[in-house]
Amino acid sequence: MSMDEDLERVLWTAEEIAARITEVAKQISDDFRRVKSPIVVVGVAPDAFLFLADLVRQITLPVAVDFIRAESYGSGTRSNGAPVITFDVKLDISGKHIILVFNVLMIMWRI
Repeated sequence: MSMDEDLERVLWTAEEIAARITEVAKQISDDFRRVKSPIVVVGVAPDAFLFLADLVRQITLPVAVDFIRAESYGSGTRSNGAPVITFDVKLDISGKHIILVFNVLMIMWRI
């Protein structure tokens, strides 16, 4: 039995995902090229690490990487609707440009 025998359909191929990551990395590189200090990419662990790794490898600027962990499920299977950060960044992010990566969703801001 192959890993994807039970899939109904594939939404995006590996090639399409890789192409989009390349586009996003180029856009980030272009948008932040005049920033003097490294941008900080923060991943919400554990879900974001593969996408984050693929993304930062293609950003053509100095990048610092850190992770947080946010939980809202506790020991259950339903979210309580109130996420709690259980592991915070270790880097000093004050005054830095931050890109926050959840799975394949990103939010950018400056602290």
